[in-house]
Amino acid sequence: MILISGATGFLGSYLLFRLVKEGHQVRAIKRSSSNLKQVKLAFDFLNQNEFSDFESYNQQIDWVDADLTCLADLKTCFHGIDEIFHLSAIVSFQGKEKDYLLNVNVGATKNMTDLALENGVNKFHFVSSIASLGRGDKETIDESEFSHHKKQGSVYGISKYMSELEVWRSYKEGLKGVIVNPGVVIGPAVEENEVSKIFRLIQKGFKYYTKGVNGYIDVRDVADFLYELSRDEKLYNERYILVSDNVSYKELFQQMYKHFEIPTKAKEANYFLSYLVSILDRFRAFISRSNAIITPELLKLATSRYYYNNSKVINALKKDFIEVEKSVADTCQFLKKV
Repeated sequence: MILISGATGFLGSYLLFRLVKEGHQVRAIKRSSSNLKQVKLAFDFLNQNEFSDFESYNQQIDWVDADLTCLADLKTCFHGIDEIFHLSAIVSFQGKEKDYLLNVNVGATKNMTDLALENGVNKFHFVSSIASLGRGDKETIDESEFSHHKKQGSVYGISKYMSELEVWRSYKEGLKGVIVNPGVVIGPAVEENEVSKIFRLIQKGFKYYTKGVNGYIDVRDVADFLYELSRDEKLYNERYILVSDNVSYKELFQQMYKHFEIPTKAKEANYFLSYLVSILDRFRAFISRSNAIITPELLKLATSRYYYNNSKVINALKKDFIEVEKSVADTCQFLKKV
């Protein structure tokens, strides 16, 4: 039986669909407060050209409530498990949440790997992030760039880097599997993640972009590439960057305007304007007692140019990625309906 964490989240819901469609027995961990809205959305999106019967799929899933930071909770999940996909993580660019991110992301990963070793689980696969990779002197970042520098990384990136170290430690102690480092993931989501916020802002007519460049990937590709890597043990105990293409924010926003059928053209926001907006957003957050959306970490990310090399995974699987514009088009078309 396969155990998956983060199954009710954005990435987890799409991987869950692939596992169920392939006929695997799946036990899915969720928080007691979680709902299945994202899972239903993902299943509907992936099944939109077929008859979709979510309940028939759901009957194949053994849902268990557990807190990943609580060993006592987790121990009840491992009976009969021989393979694990660990996807659960908190994504945040709030510097004040550093301790929380480290406790949840790193602590949960340590608990999962320790219990996998203790229970004789054979395979352990982990979804990391391009945020865990170092920003070295290379023009294009590849899998070897793992020496993380705090000055260059976000608190989220540091938490994923340290989580990945826990997985590498477990591989040395007997587990085996694959680690994937997805770029910015595009696809329909219920929860207000960073990417869905951008889509909704553009849909409402937001017209500014920053000069940054980043690596992007379709959520369907994350699920499919991870699944296919996990089926071939010759590819185990390796790290794979999952990025379809490196795209500027200007190009990305223009694609969103095109596929939302919005005539407004985006304008470049220079660093001064971006910084001013960031200050105003933090003031709004202070007044409303909520988190800022445009944090200094996110601003730095949005104004930096990062390029990623995806040749390792393409050579391993002999498989191409969904083009970024198709990802944007499909997401826009789906969001216009909901």
